[in-house]
Amino acid sequence: SNIDYRVNVDFPMLMELGSIKFRIGLEVATFSFSNYLPVGGEFSGIGAMGVLSFPAGPSTVQIGGGIMGSVPSVMASQSFGINVAAFNIRIGIRTTMAILQGGSTLPEGFEADDTSANWLDGFISIGYTL
Repeated sequence: SNIDYRVNVDFPMLMELGSIKFRIGLEVATFSFSNYLPVGGEFSGIGAMGVLSFPAGPSTVQIGGGIMGSVPSVMASQSFGINVAAFNIRIGIRTTMAILQGGSTLPEGFEADDTSANWLDGFISIGYTL
């Protein structure tokens, strides 16, 4: 895979549902995989997801759903960070599953019986609080 980029914007207010605190956000990301599985196949493009972030001290857990390219996808991640002035520096891990469908939405190189494309990312992020 190549180096990919993500931009995430969270709603500034922290919401509560009982004892659960969360933020709602939107993410736009790039992704690119080629010549791995299937050999010679390519799965790349731009994706967009709605994201729920659950802060818990220095940790944040995120879950989300949307599209990657033209197929539905879901993701989950956990990160740990520190605040430095108005910046939040985080290191974390994330898994994404793109749910493949037959027909015109199937990425080039995938077989009709493939059910998903899955990948795991390690990441470093820098957040800025307005």
